[in-house]
Amino acid sequence: MVDHPHLGILVEFCLASDPPFPEKKFFQHLTQHANTLGLQVTVFSPHSINWTKGSISGYRYNESKAKWVQGTYPLPSLIYDRIFYHSRQHIRKVAPVIKRLQQEYGVLLLGKGLPGKWKVYHMLKDDGILSSFLPETLLFRPGTQWRKKLIEHKALFFKPSSGTHGKGVLKVTLAGKRIDVQGRTWHNHLLQIDFSSFSACETWLKKYVRQRQYIIQPYLELTTPDAIPFDMRILLQKNGTGQWTVTGNVIRTGPKGKLTSNLHGGGTAVEANRFLNKYYRPEQIESIFDQLNLLVGRLPHHLEKKHGPLFELGLDVGIDRTGEVWLLEVNSKPGRRSFQLSRDYQALSNAIYAPAKYANYVFHALKGV
Repeated sequence: MVDHPHLGILVEFCLASDPPFPEKKFFQHLTQHANTLGLQVTVFSPHSINWTKGSISGYRYNESKAKWVQGTYPLPSLIYDRIFYHSRQHIRKVAPVIKRLQQEYGVLLLGKGLPGKWKVYHMLKDDGILSSFLPETLLFRPGTQWRKKLIEHKALFFKPSSGTHGKGVLKVTLAGKRIDVQGRTWHNHLLQIDFSSFSACETWLKKYVRQRQYIIQPYLELTTPDAIPFDMRILLQKNGTGQWTVTGNVIRTGPKGKLTSNLHGGGTAVEANRFLNKYYRPEQIESIFDQLNLLVGRLPHHLEKKHGPLFELGLDVGIDRTGEVWLLEVNSKPGRRSFQLSRDYQALSNAIYAPAKYANYVFHALKGV
């Protein structure tokens, strides 16, 4: 392992911005906190590594100049991967770089990114307790009995196994002799189309899905009585002693009558207790938090056994009209914006600083300090 406390944040450089990477404010505050722990932070890309010299071209935040400064730096000892992979091909491009850093230079990856929703579903469903939180899930492929399921449930939810920000999601509803499809395109535009037969709908679905992997679930009524879609985001992170903790939770709401509560689809975020008190009875709220405590106490440990090391997880949880909790998605690269929107600044601060604290813990634990 590289013998200095140096955290490298792995990103994709984009020429359209200066500095050329997203999440600048997050990385700035993370860097400032890391520096107080004696940890250097460099933002770099897979293409900015000089393998011959064992160095990287990247950016460090200069506090005295209040700006990001480009330079050449040693290889990091730890990697925080913040690349948002959009396809299996994208993963295959970057994975050899991370593997080489690990094998040849002893660089440690803080957490291994989760695979798509279908694989995560199978990691969780063999646990009797966790499986009770999972909606029935099928893979959309030739032979899938989606027509039978649509007749049974009246509405199904189709979503890309590796999608983000609510892009590509579809609600397929059986309305008499018609089949209604509504959702969001891959450019995050609203989509609505009707079909007069199952075969016409299936032909369109195959063309829309193409080679992407899609999962199918029963459509759950995860809306308020006044048709506002919502879910709960729970952020779990390892702290400065390597223990899983709940950083915070927040309710994300979408526009009235729309399909999802995703922030990129026009949603916002509000404080959880105030929202739940408005729509659920006290005994329901008590049951909701009992279910949530069971879920968060079990999931990260089980997932690590199946998948390998993790250090932060965003759980997207649905709560139906009866107060039943459903696990909708697990994200190993969660954002922080929902805490800012809900004005939970303590949770936001903890969410930003946690990666630096955990990286510092890992480095010193490995050094035996």
